[in-house]
Amino acid sequence: MACHLPAKAEGVKEIDAQQVYQMINSGDVVIIDNRHASLYESGHMPQALNMTYFEPGSAQNLMTREMLEPFQGKPLIFYCSGALRAYHGANQAMQWKISPKIFWFKGGWPEWQAYTASISE
Repeated sequence: MACHLPAKAEGVKEIDAQQVYQMINSGDVVIIDNRHASLYESGHMPQALNMTYFEPGSAQNLMTREMLEPFQGKPLIFYCSGALRAYHGANQAMQWKISPKIFWFKGGWPEWQAYTASISE
């Protein structure tokens, strides 16, 4: 069954693992892991901050505007294990006007693991 997502918020850019890797190596970027803390603790991207987010209005959301405000104006990359949490997290950050540079790493943790394994061989 295909996953149908509503339109991305205007300004959110979809990126892949190679682009994420380049952004990490170039410096000043903030990486937000929208997965549950237990998944984050079992492995995460370098320098990623865990801010669980499910979807707008969910009682399980831990990511807040206040948590993101220290990163005002910086490039923000959102990822998760699939696509939905990071998708919703990136859109929410754009609606909160945290930064004009918001990126959705749709492939998330699985794509990151595959990419970093392929470049270390």
